[in-house]
Amino acid sequence: MKLDVSLMQQDKAIKKQLKVIKKLQKRVNAEQRKKNQLASQLKRSQHRIKELENQQ
Repeated sequence: MKLDVSLMQQDKAIKKQLKVIKKLQKRVNAEQRKKNQLASQLKRSQHRIKELENQQ
């Protein structure tokens, strides 16, 4: 009986950890998307600057 309670507690703790991990993964994915957007925005800006410099 004591073993069952211990296993249930471990199961509960693992589920809680998984929930935290999933939240962190979501956050990491969102930050990665944002970083990629900023990188392509920067690339476009640099390309535009070169175009403007070449026009002068």
